[in-house]
Amino acid sequence: MQPPLGEPPMSSAAGGAPIEFPEPRSGGGQVTILTRRARLGVAGTHHRRPLEDSALLVLGTGTSVLQTVSTRTPAEHPHHGRTPPAELQLRFAADEGAQVGLAVPIVPGPPSAALDDLERGILDVYGLLTRPREFAGYHGTDTLPPFVDPTMWLVALTSLTASGAQLERLTTATAPGYRPLPPRSAQPSQGRPVVRLRAKVLILRTGSSGAETGELALT
Repeated sequence: MQPPLGEPPMSSAAGGAPIEFPEPRSGGGQVTILTRRARLGVAGTHHRRPLEDSALLVLGTGTSVLQTVSTRTPAEHPHHGRTPPAELQLRFAADEGAQVGLAVPIVPGPPSAALDDLERGILDVYGLLTRPREFAGYHGTDTLPPFVDPTMWLVALTSLTASGAQLERLTTATAPGYRPLPPRSAQPSQGRPVVRLRAKVLILRTGSSGAETGELALT
């Protein structure tokens, strides 16, 4: 059963996010992401904010809008039992206040064109999500102080790869908006269910009439 966006998480006193989560169980349902390339602006020392509509996330009956992009180094969430050198976090928020955090682990490997775009201030959510687009989902809290905002976390099960040079720039960046944050320590899962969700990605394109249409991107 897919956890609805507005379902109350466990309190921060019982453990927040990230958690030491087990292998996710199947049957978590589907998340839909509607996205297009967009320019990014600076939102403080550690965060960037889309300057135009860039991504919508639909989970259960709730829809949330991408608010910020940030980097944690090393990663907050484990990947195959190890801690990746970095993790991208995309934070979405809905009008009713519900929040969704999308975490993408970054590991050494072939260079990523989407990370090159990110360095140039261009966000390509589609390019940042590597096939197969599956996530481990659990209810927790935000990993930014004061660690109390209820957040549904979606952790990509397939990592994004980056070259050594890209990782070096990502983890040592000092420019406003690009400076990485240290991770919050992992919290005990305390029996929280962790489910596997598959993403359907729709790339938004503007037609000749000016109306936006969704084109299904192969996952």
